Amino acid sequence: MIRTVISLASLFLTVQAGIAADNGPEIRMVDRKLSVEARAIPLSQLLRMFDVATGLNSTAPKEMSAKPISVQFS
Repeated sequence: MIRTVISLASLFLTVQAGIAADNGPEIRMVDRKLSVEARAIPLSQLLRMFDVATGLNSTAPKEMSAKPISVQFS
């Protein structure tokens, strides 16, 4: 019985993590370590999110601002 409960809880958490990963771009700063995941978003949007997370002021050439990019690193 306990194994069944643990298995169901594990499955639920795995499904929730999969759903959360598709909710859009995410930038996290934990213990001064940056983690970024974004798919096909404009460079300007990613830079704004990056600036909010880090306190920096990033810029990009205007011709590059609307180009969609995908990144994933931590």
